[in-house]
Amino acid sequence: MFEARKEAIDKFVETQLKDDSKGRNFDIYEPRLTKVPPEPGFEKIPHSIYFYYVRFDRDLILRVDHYLWPSPDFREWGGPVLYDDVPAILKSLAINARPRTAIKNPPRLPSRNFQSIPWRHISYIAVFMDEANWRFHQRADGKTAIAFVPEQGTPNHSFFDARDVMIDMPIGNGPGTDQRSAIYFVNHMKADPDGGTLGEATQAFKFNLNFTAAFAEGGDSIPITIDPDGSNEGPPIGPP
Repeated sequence: MFEARKEAIDKFVETQLKDDSKGRNFDIYEPRLTKVPPEPGFEKIPHSIYFYYVRFDRDLILRVDHYLWPSPDFREWGGPVLYDDVPAILKSLAINARPRTAIKNPPRLPSRNFQSIPWRHISYIAVFMDEANWRFHQRADGKTAIAFVPEQGTPNHSFFDARDVMIDMPIGNGPGTDQRSAIYFVNHMKADPDGGTLGEATQAFKFNLNFTAAFAEGGDSIPITIDPDGSNEGPPIGPP
């Protein structure tokens, strides 16, 4: 089983690393900051998290809310956020984003629905699916939660260090919990694959978010893809 899983992962990585006329499209799971030692040019530890909260409302309309942690005003930020500390922060952000949380801190951003996503900071980017029966694809299964589409945008040379996580979340107001799916990664805000910092430029990206949705009567689940856009708008501002 392990060899079959490794073969699937290797095949996926091979397709992601192909060269085309627009340049190499790097695998988002590739370690840069998390490499030991960190890759030169990719050593900066983010101070912030762009957080995207996804769920279905009671009328089954898809909700996507945008947040910037710890605050939209970078002057209120603290120090660097260690990579392994991010999942605990994501849990608090997910609880903050749930409809029953009346006073939201940080506040919800004006943008929503994966539209108007400008990235201005070297940061973590996280997407959280607050549905028990919708889960991101995972690299351990030879798949990927997020894949950049170089044919429709800039090839990936900025986003690395991706990690799939399952987060225990409270069910209603009771003591019970279940697990919800998320992914986070680092936006290094790079101009090129060699680690040059993005200058006065805007890079437009197209990417796919890949989920698996369970059927009510069991059996095989069905793959679902959402395809938002985003842009790195340089130079990066605020810490680090």
